[in-house]
Order: sequence, then C-alpha cells, then structure tokens
Amino acid sequence: MIRLELPSLPPSANNAYFNLRGGGRGKSEALKSFLLTSKLHLVQHYPSEMRIFKPNLPYFISIRFMCERLENAGWSKGKAASRYKKFDTDNRVKFVMDVLKDAGGVDDSQFIGHMAVKEQQSLECTLICVWSMEEEGPRCDGLLRAFQ
Repeated sequence: MIRLELPSLPPSANNAYFNLRGGGRGKSEALKSFLLTSKLHLVQHYPSEMRIFKPNLPYFISIRFMCERLENAGWSKGKAASRYKKFDTDNRVKFVMDVLKDAGGVDDSQFIGHMAVKEQQSLECTLICVWSMEEEGPRCDGLLRAFQ
C-alpha cells in the first residue's frame, strides 16, 4: 500500500468545466490548477511511490476528502434546510485518478475499485491510499463479501 497526501481538495464537477462558445466543454482554471499543482506535489514529495505503479496490474484506491466543515453552520439552530454542505465525492474521484495517471503513469482503467469518504478536519486536504490487488489483495474484503 502507498499513502499519499495532496494539500488541497479537487474542485466539484460544477466548478471543473465551462461551456465553450462554439459548443463543447473546457477545463476551468480551478481544475487545471488542481491537476497541475497536485501532479507536481506528488512528483516532488513522493517520487519513489510514483514509480510503484505497473502497467496492467489492478489497483484499489481509497480517497479521504478532509473538509473544514461538513455541516451547514445554521443547522443546529434550525436555520439551514439541510444538515450537510453540498460536497459530492463521486465526481472528485476522477480528478484524483487523473492526477495519479499524470504523476505515476497508472491508467485509471487499472483502478478496479474505489472508496471515497469525506471527513471533517481543520486543514483541508486529500488523503489517498492505493493497494495492488494482485500483490496485496483487496483491503475491503469485508465490504466486498457483503455483496455475495
């Protein structure tokens, strides 16, 4: 298993793209910035870990999005309609996989499973753990057995 930490959170899908004048979609500055700074961070701070990925091996990825606040501030006083802030983890997983592809050469098709969670922490960041399914086996066996 390798453990990695990115010093920021990926943007939401709503902030990741914009509509082009002639049609189609383009990457926003927020997404471009996240992809570039995250790739550079991994290459600079985790060079040996980025060389671990091998072609044609399956990997499982766990991503923890550490958010400053998960609950809406007015929830406990009845001033917010919903308890939790809008923070979709699913569309952010793709951006993390794209960073690993660019920094480590692992194709996102090699990620045969993933788990994404959001947690509250004072410093926002993204924590990533990756397991080689062939070399280490899945670390979520209990969850997978629940579906059998």
